[in-house]
Amino acid sequence: MAHISRIAPRRVLGPELHIPTKWLADRRIIELSPVALKLYLLSYLWSVLGGTAGRLAAPDLLYISGVDPTAAPEIVESGLWEETEAETWLIVDFAETQDLAAAVKLEEHRRAERLRAQRYRDRNKSKRRSRTPDGDAVLIDETALYRWYDADGILLYVGITGDVTARQSSHAKWSSWSPFAASSKIERLPDRATALATETDAIAAERPLFNLAGNVSLEARRALVDYLVAKDRTDLIASAMGRG
Repeated sequence: MAHISRIAPRRVLGPELHIPTKWLADRRIIELSPVALKLYLLSYLWSVLGGTAGRLAAPDLLYISGVDPTAAPEIVESGLWEETEAETWLIVDFAETQDLAAAVKLEEHRRAERLRAQRYRDRNKSKRRSRTPDGDAVLIDETALYRWYDADGILLYVGITGDVTARQSSHAKWSSWSPFAASSKIERLPDRATALATETDAIAAERPLFNLAGNVSLEARRALVDYLVAKDRTDLIASAMGRG
């Protein structure tokens, strides 16, 4: 197993949740206290996973572990929730962001196309020449499984690639966890199929904070929010829950 030192920091939830880009500049969200922000984000997720169409009642909040329901008036005052009756609320922008079926299907199609293109590139980049004991040249379709950790050894992300250098550069530019990345471990696997299976098992067993696919439970999302709140980087919550 090889090691890569530091990444230069720079900068789905699962398919059910669609994070609006405008959240990054929405003053109503930015100005929430950390307690109210956590309640808003996790109740939003609760509504998506529970199919409540943006409607919340006081008993719902009791099932969302780790939130403080007393922050509800602050969210109402911000305009993000509307109180429809006693201790019952409606997430104001929910229908606008979550019920666009055509847009969702288009995004799923685009995601599938991007994944297909990435797999094609990985297949071609990961093929390297080696030799059999008889001296014959052969192609080996080798793929790397990588894990990124923060300075405290907390697992941030698990992924696979056929080109470690290019993938590292991409993460440094676009991944919301890159500001916290301190070290990585690389494992070389004989082919992409083996790497995909190993990656799936690793995500399920090790629960990296920023992996979205295969890691969409409410507990996993709460752990991510808690991590970013503790790091005083609530500005990254929307992007982290939208693309990892």
